[in-house]
Amino acid sequence: MGKKFQRQQYFKFNTRESIHDVIVIYDGSRPIGCGGYKRYDEQTMEIKRVYLEKEYRGQGLSKELMRRLEARAKIAGYNYAVLETGKPLETAMKLYEAIGYRIVPNYGPYVDMPNSICMEKKL
Repeated sequence: MGKKFQRQQYFKFNTRESIHDVIVIYDGSRPIGCGGYKRYDEQTMEIKRVYLEKEYRGQGLSKELMRRLEARAKIAGYNYAVLETGKPLETAMKLYEAIGYRIVPNYGPYVDMPNSICMEKKL
């Protein structure tokens, strides 16, 4: 029940109904990655559901996906991006740090979640 239970507590924050701006990466007709964002407040968007199939990692696709999400959000009028990741997701944290995100105190629904790490970036 350990890991599965931990993931389940995050599901309610990542529903399709709340994430409207999404980018999907394809290899031919096969979807291999995705990411999206949603409004957090008037100035800030929240990055959600960034994922890339294992065999496509290390090719710069995640950085490009993040760049495009941030560009779309900036066009939409957002000045900041926030995101939540987990302590076990070291590769994701390295990506976010490499593109300018910094760790901030846990926000919103993640305040009392000790395995969550929240990050922020000025767009």
